[in-house]
Amino acid sequence: MISPNPYSLSGFISNSSCATSEDAFTDIVLEDDNRISLAYENLCTIPRRLADKFAAQTKFLDLSHNNFQNLKFLSFFEDLHTLILDRNGNLDVNTLPYLPNLKILWINNCDICNITDWIHRIERRCPALEQLSCMGNPGIQTVFKNHGPASADAYARDYILQVLPNLKYLDGVPRYGYGEQDHTMENGRRTAASSSCASMAGHGQESTSTSEKPHRGSKGASPTLSFKEFFRVKPAKKLHTRNGNGSSTN
Repeated sequence: MISPNPYSLSGFISNSSCATSEDAFTDIVLEDDNRISLAYENLCTIPRRLADKFAAQTKFLDLSHNNFQNLKFLSFFEDLHTLILDRNGNLDVNTLPYLPNLKILWINNCDICNITDWIHRIERRCPALEQLSCMGNPGIQTVFKNHGPASADAYARDYILQVLPNLKYLDGVPRYGYGEQDHTMENGRRTAASSSCASMAGHGQESTSTSEKPHRGSKGASPTLSFKEFFRVKPAKKLHTRNGNGSSTN
């Protein structure tokens, strides 16, 4: 389905951008490595002509510094490998579609408060994800503060890696980038988590309907701890101080 309204919030591909004529994109050429960059274009959806021509081939899509809210149009990019959404301040978590081939996702500085809703949405909709960067979002500090001696960033990292066990990199740091102690502690948390599958609640408006579930045959969601249980079973951890471990300022 293609929306005839260029300003539609339906999430489908429109006939033009929010504030830029579609003609401005006629000269866009898919790069040799199947990359397209639409950064800084003041877009809220993808121009129809661009999608018709390039969606099936695009592997890397940079939509940073725009005005996207509804992300349903991404379902047209079936083979997408890398998605950059940095600096889009109104993203709707419930519109992130099923992206079975997505390996890299950046949502830095997107003014995300319901960060746990995003993490669980990503768990269900991006089963192949290996790299996630979500720095500079206020939800990291508001949701994970006051849970112990470590920083909110440290607790957020532990929680995200628990929910997304297939991640290889988080915020540019390897899963075990802080030493073997983290490896041992995480294995202990996974063992304790085996009998608990409750999700964090009360930190957003996300609702999951049957129609939002991944296609048949996709990898099932991994068991996750509730917010309370996660911190209850967590062993005491010595605070590690690292330069550059805070939110991105770019």
